[in-house]
Amino acid sequence: MLSMDYLTNREHIREDRMINSIQMNYKMSRLLPDVLTESPVTLENTDKIFASEWLSEGHVIFGTKCSKLLVTSLDSGKLFSIPLLRNQSTKNAANSCGIHSISVSPREEFVATSGWSPNETAIYRFPTFDPLLIGQHHKDWIFSAKWLSDSVLVTGSRDSTMAVWSLPSSSDNYLAEEVPSTVPVHVLENIINPTMHDKVRDMVVSRQHSILGSLQASQCQASVYFWDTNVLQQTSVSKMQHGSENVCLALDEGRNLFAVGSRSYVTLIDPRAKHSGRSECQALYSPDAGNGVRSVEFNEGILSFGTGEGNLYFFDLRAGQYLSKYDASDTSVFSLKVSNGYLRHDGIYREFFQHVYDLRHAVYTHKYNPSKTKLFVAGGPLPLGLYGNYAAFWQ
Repeated sequence: MLSMDYLTNREHIREDRMINSIQMNYKMSRLLPDVLTESPVTLENTDKIFASEWLSEGHVIFGTKCSKLLVTSLDSGKLFSIPLLRNQSTKNAANSCGIHSISVSPREEFVATSGWSPNETAIYRFPTFDPLLIGQHHKDWIFSAKWLSDSVLVTGSRDSTMAVWSLPSSSDNYLAEEVPSTVPVHVLENIINPTMHDKVRDMVVSRQHSILGSLQASQCQASVYFWDTNVLQQTSVSKMQHGSENVCLALDEGRNLFAVGSRSYVTLIDPRAKHSGRSECQALYSPDAGNGVRSVEFNEGILSFGTGEGNLYFFDLRAGQYLSKYDASDTSVFSLKVSNGYLRHDGIYREFFQHVYDLRHAVYTHKYNPSKTKLFVAGGPLPLGLYGNYAAFWQ
């Protein structure tokens, strides 16, 4: 029989290895930005890139304002176009905004995004991208889609509603123009502020804590609502102190820590702080204040965010400070600066922007690969009328 001392020692060894692994991952995430180099992806005649996800260590799927759904290969640089889904009941959407959200199911069996109409939910089988179904409910653009499980999806829209969809067990294949449509099995209700009708800008899901977080905002105010995914009901709300341009939301699931990007700040939210009497929100001032935080992500103990100035910044949560340059003579805040990308010199450019010096592309999306050793960074010009894009692998 094994002795108690042996079992205790083995458990201590296991805990030490886990701690060492966490420490190593943290050190790697802290050192990673300084060693990354840019490998641009050439995309002419394509407008801003709003959403992206890694499909594997070598492939990324992304969606554009001009309603293109594309897959690119890190090794070959080849681009593959995915047909957008529609059927006879699909309606034309006024002033289409393109694709704002892409989500891969937990077991990597399905991909959810917008359809030919940005008001509709499109679901494909993965990895074949065979069309599965269209979800029809929203009256305005879908800004976010997240999987609660392998067969249950939630979508959030500019029409202020959040819909829950359940996937059928059908194995039939369809043409992209003849996909069957479905309706949601449930629509989430705002019971905390029933008179509020703020747009759903972004969502995140913690399967570990059974929490759905939804960022809902109007022009000058914003809140993050928390939902129990087991019963699909609201549990609490955190109102943002900085109400302008709250557009993106991220989650560090291990810390149960949420981050919201706004015009000049990244606000960190710890929902557990309410129960201990501590402040639930901490605001980080952006080095590019006034130009908007457009994307936020976590990697171990590092928070990263992209701005309207084309910079990607990194904040060390443990040290409580931004990463600085590894140069004794220069202690300024470190950032990855995106290159020029593509900008169409059309009538709007020539009339309003031709003489503007240093037009930068905003970072609307950035995602770490599965092994957390590379970044896909993408976006486009911040001014509304300009047509162009930026995309690159940083490795």
